[in-house]
Amino acid sequence: SYGPGFFTGGQQKGHSVRTMEDWGAKFDLTWQVNHTHSLKWGAQYIQHQLDNQWHEIRNEFDGETNQDDYEPEIFGDTTVYADVYLVEPIDASAYIQDKMEFDEMVINFGIRYDYFDPNTFYPSDRRNPANQLLFYVPPDGMWNEGEEWTDLGNGLWDSTEVWDDLDSNGTWDEGEEWTDLGNGEWDSTEVWIDELELDMDMMSTYPQAPVIEQVSPRFGLAYQLSDVAVLHFSYGHFFQLPPLYALYQNHSFLIPPSDYGTTIGNSRLKPEKTVTYEIGLWQALTRNVGLEVTLFYKDIYNLLSTKIISTYNQIEYGLFSNKDYGNVRGLEVKFDYGSQSFNANMNYTLQYTRGNADSPQQSFDRAGGSMDPVNRFIPMSWDQRHTLNATVGYHSGNFHMSATGYYDSGTPYTFSPLGESTLSRINLYPNNDYKPAKYRADLTARYSLQLANMAGVNIFLTIYNLFDRLNEEWVNSQTGRAYTDIEENSEVLLHRSNFNDYEDVYQNPSMYSTPRMIKFGIKLTF
Repeated sequence: SYGPGFFTGGQQKGHSVRTMEDWGAKFDLTWQVNHTHSLKWGAQYIQHQLDNQWHEIRNEFDGETNQDDYEPEIFGDTTVYADVYLVEPIDASAYIQDKMEFDEMVINFGIRYDYFDPNTFYPSDRRNPANQLLFYVPPDGMWNEGEEWTDLGNGLWDSTEVWDDLDSNGTWDEGEEWTDLGNGEWDSTEVWIDELELDMDMMSTYPQAPVIEQVSPRFGLAYQLSDVAVLHFSYGHFFQLPPLYALYQNHSFLIPPSDYGTTIGNSRLKPEKTVTYEIGLWQALTRNVGLEVTLFYKDIYNLLSTKIISTYNQIEYGLFSNKDYGNVRGLEVKFDYGSQSFNANMNYTLQYTRGNADSPQQSFDRAGGSMDPVNRFIPMSWDQRHTLNATVGYHSGNFHMSATGYYDSGTPYTFSPLGESTLSRINLYPNNDYKPAKYRADLTARYSLQLANMAGVNIFLTIYNLFDRLNEEWVNSQTGRAYTDIEENSEVLLHRSNFNDYEDVYQNPSMYSTPRMIKFGIKLTF
């Protein structure tokens, strides 16, 4: 924000209207062939319709001497101040699965087919996507220059030598403008545009975007080692379509005149592909106690990212692509206990999540900020090392009560040192530190009464965040904690405000989670 730490007025100049309609059909069919085989198959078809209308309001008098004049102006989709498109992509899938049940083993085998048609076009030359630059092939024998010429991209050719007009006695200097005087002298721009042909090797055409298809196998196995132990294993490929904005953003492909001014959608994006492996063992320790341990690993290919494209006139912009990769590995432990009136269960997960980019535009933003690229795996923003959930419940007659506790270790954030620190002269990697851990507890209780005439009353109480724990959802990038900052005397002395203190600049209430919340209710049924 500006000035004293808050917006005190003004207008947001961007305006969006985005409408999404889906028309679909789906069916599933299950056939118990015999005692061993159970077949299931199905299909789904969805016709999307996305209508995007984004405009940026401009001042009609922008750039003129008198800046006090203001008249709002809205440009069409032929400018960088609008992004208007209507697309109708098609999403379809089909699958078949066989569940085979034997005396000591259950096998699930299936295969899934996914189909996606972006139903749009793309520019064939990403260095000139909207044909804003014009390139011409010079004619043979018309001009005598004596030196090699450079294509300026606007229909003219640059040469340091004097241009000789072979059709007249005059000579034309490159830097001068000429008009048709009727005596054989011509404006150089007219002559070149009239006489030259476009160089199609440096111009874009707009073919139809290809259809995206993928076949994904799935396999699962559960083997009964004994009456109280089961070994299970699974392997599968999973397909996730890229978000639609990454396919269609900046649908006119226009490039602003400055570097890193836009990111263009890519209708040729591949889907994100996840390959999962999982193996686990369930063991009954006693009659009422069970323990399950599972190891898992995931490879994530074709993660959404942004690569940098340089146009023929050396303007750099972003293009959504699939160059990033990530993986997840970990361990999950489940414990459960149950008796007639008391039950308890616990779930613990140890997980490591790594990748070469935390967000689709990470590499693009770093390049725009003149920062080094990330050339190694870094923790992803959802890399949570430890997760522990535990629930205990008690029920007796008409009374039921349960309590659940949650513990989550901290997730990564990017530490940004002060300018005075020697670390500030180093381009640190993103997600280089971890936020504090979070924990909370919830309580639920319910009591039921049966009244006359078949009427019933349920009285319930729910308390979220029972101990009123203030968990830090996000933190100050210089201190790693919420509601803290490193105050510099110069900044404090420059603070001027009639309605807030300097501390309000960095003490944002949304840094903390929701405090204790109590819900009490009575439900009458009859």
